[in-house]
Amino acid sequence: MQRRSKETGRWVTVDRYRQGDRVRARCYFRRANGEPGEVCRFAATKVAAALAIEEFFTTSEATADHLSRGMAVADAGSVWLREIERADSNLSTATLTAYRGALDRYVRTEGSAIGQLTLGQLTTANLRAFLQGVADGHGTGTAKMVKSVLSGVLNLAMTDGVLAANPLLGIRAVRQDSAKARDNARDHQRAFTRAERDEVLEALYERAGLPALPRTRNTRRTTADLVAFMAGTGCRIDEARRLRWEHVSLTKATANIPGTKSAAALRQVALPAWLVERLRARRAEVGRSGLVFFSPHTEPPGQIAWDRTNSGKAVRAALDYAGASWAVPHTFRRTVATLLHEAGVPLVHIADQLGHADPTMTASVYLGRDQMTGRPALAKVL
Repeated sequence: MQRRSKETGRWVTVDRYRQGDRVRARCYFRRANGEPGEVCRFAATKVAAALAIEEFFTTSEATADHLSRGMAVADAGSVWLREIERADSNLSTATLTAYRGALDRYVRTEGSAIGQLTLGQLTTANLRAFLQGVADGHGTGTAKMVKSVLSGVLNLAMTDGVLAANPLLGIRAVRQDSAKARDNARDHQRAFTRAERDEVLEALYERAGLPALPRTRNTRRTTADLVAFMAGTGCRIDEARRLRWEHVSLTKATANIPGTKSAAALRQVALPAWLVERLRARRAEVGRSGLVFFSPHTEPPGQIAWDRTNSGKAVRAALDYAGASWAVPHTFRRTVATLLHEAGVPLVHIADQLGHADPTMTASVYLGRDQMTGRPALAKVL
């Protein structure tokens, strides 16, 4: 038996039958391919919970590897994950790891609010409540990742004819609603102007030259160079962390970017002259082999990757120092897209620069719309 805690709102197990609000029935089984499976159902009585388990096996074809309305969301997530783990999905290892982690932590975990619901039981209301709970408890970015995973599962269900519509489509982007989130709000939609970008870079290189302990100076210099590379290319921070000197040609002013999201992310970008000079100075200082932006706390240089957490914290501290506390590392990526767009560069070329397979992604996510400014050139055509 389980009852909902008045203090936390979570379901907790109780010993006495009359103290509970629902019964949980659980059954383990083995699929046709030999993999183990588990199904849980909840009801007001033991008989109803047991009947729900029986219904699962009679209507969901639990031993199969395709979806059905009676299949639990957790099991459907496993089917979807096997689909996207195929080599022809063209998803990077980092993306697959992120999706698998989101499934394990929030959908396939014990006590998930939706993991043991069936696909047929999912509604816009319970999905909205679930995602808002994830956002409030773990942050807006986590909720966005979980929403992407659920969207993939439900789109597969629609493709298989299990669902007629995706209930996620009626849900707005959920955001963390807390005092801390309001006090430290970042603007994910804004880009730097060219002048603002140059001021940030100038501040970071000035900071790198200030007197400090060797370890601190190494961190500040590496951070300044990393930020300059993102600002001059539009690369993701993870792509920049993986860049090696053999990927860079300073004579041709190009860099082959090791994509982290999909096959389209593997690309060659041209380097602006000011960035070539920054990279030439860095190569003279740290050497010509290994990683370009390696961990500043290890020896020998160029061999140990700068991990995601520490590099992210360093960039965060650098932006705060430069007076751009509203910005995030992705702001430089948005800035590159905006500057190219303002210069009249075709959308498909901007998508190639950012590593987007679909140019509509570039237009809808990275380039804002200005519908309040009249355009005389358009009137001439009309």
